[in-house]
Amino acid sequence: MTESRFPADVVPHQPFVGVAGFVEHTPHGDVTIRFRGDTFETEDQRNWSDASFKTYSRPLALPFPVRWQAGDETAQAVRLTAAAPAAVSPWPARSTSTQPSPATATVVVHDVPARLPHVGVTVGPEDNPALLRAEIAALRPHHLRVDVHAGPGALRGGEVLTAAGRPGIPLQVAVHVDTDPARALGDLRQRLAGVDVASVAVFDATAPSTTTRAIDVVRGALSTTLGAVSTLVGTDDNFAELNRNRLSLDEFEASAAVFSLNPGVHDIRSAAVLETVEAVPAMLATARSFVGGPVAVGPVSLRPRRSIYRTGVAIDRTGRDDGSVDDRQHAAFAATWLIAMLASLIDAGAEEVTVFELSGPRGLVDRPGGCRSPAFEVVRAVTAATGALTCKTDDARLAVVALTSRRDRDGRSTTTAPPTTTVLLANRSTDTVDVRIEPAGVGVILQPHGYAVSDLQDAPSAPLEELS
Repeated sequence: MTESRFPADVVPHQPFVGVAGFVEHTPHGDVTIRFRGDTFETEDQRNWSDASFKTYSRPLALPFPVRWQAGDETAQAVRLTAAAPAAVSPWPARSTSTQPSPATATVVVHDVPARLPHVGVTVGPEDNPALLRAEIAALRPHHLRVDVHAGPGALRGGEVLTAAGRPGIPLQVAVHVDTDPARALGDLRQRLAGVDVASVAVFDATAPSTTTRAIDVVRGALSTTLGAVSTLVGTDDNFAELNRNRLSLDEFEASAAVFSLNPGVHDIRSAAVLETVEAVPAMLATARSFVGGPVAVGPVSLRPRRSIYRTGVAIDRTGRDDGSVDDRQHAAFAATWLIAMLASLIDAGAEEVTVFELSGPRGLVDRPGGCRSPAFEVVRAVTAATGALTCKTDDARLAVVALTSRRDRDGRSTTTAPPTTTVLLANRSTDTVDVRIEPAGVGVILQPHGYAVSDLQDAPSAPLEELS
């Protein structure tokens, strides 16, 4: 028997192996889990943004797939025993009310500034920025991310890059360096001439995270074109790939580390997806502990943008994988999750966040000139803000972001306009929640898994100690 705790930092590999069982001590008695029939181990699923640990068999170190012959048998068992004092009822009393009243919650917006990360949007593989000028102008993202693949032969994604460089929004160019990239990088250098580039993210298409080979060839090819723009290194995949293939910013002379994030690797049920925001603080704290500096997150998507764990399947870095589209992308649920994720990323100190795609089945609009999704409204509120305010709530079901801005009627930032506070609310529960925003005195009813964007013109804010 070994006494241990679940780790605070995200562990890159299994924190517990050879597991025969667990005994957890609680105020109400011990909870015991015993395993039989196979060797079990525990995985830290925060590597994929799940707010959980998973204990499973068979150990991943053993060969797979497992081959079975006719007549082979196996038996496994998991037994859970919970001992509780006799005075504690194991079941809550049922409510006799057939029309329960909405639960109430309080949100307090404080007069203490919070750091608001830069928020960008991804140019998807089927996006045509020339046809999306109205949407881009309305969103005004801090950057547009464009992915290009530099391997043998021609540059892939170059046409999208050229089109994206025209709407007047700075670009973040994500360069995926493959084998023999010289010709493709030469093409990239020509396409970047005269383009406003805010940053370059460098990935190695042959490795889980950025390598010195990748950064060297990109800098060698683009140094005269890009000058001293910010450089991001890390992984275009899950945090697991960065956590298991660690790097430091000093090693690469880079500005920030980056990893992508989605809640749909293991469990796509709505409740599980909304729980993933609880893993973000540990993910960013763990990343900062070894990269030694700022951490950016993106692209953020509901489903994995590509499958990277299928043996023998080529990974397309500039296309769209089957299974990467979530039916909730253009529904209110995506806005609810995005608000909750942004609230967690802001609290965790993310340097920047790149979200969703401009259009299409993974986008903020269904098509150029088409319907704008609820998530579009959320992104537009964040990119229109000039800052953020500290906000607190007494209800764990809620996620809250408070934004502040001074804008004229055309949406331009100005010091003469009256201040506006915009509060983004997300209900992570299946309850209807009656929310009171103080000190403005504004009430909002949030439906189960619902969201709200509330503009509070000339709204006061409270001293930080006011929420008890």
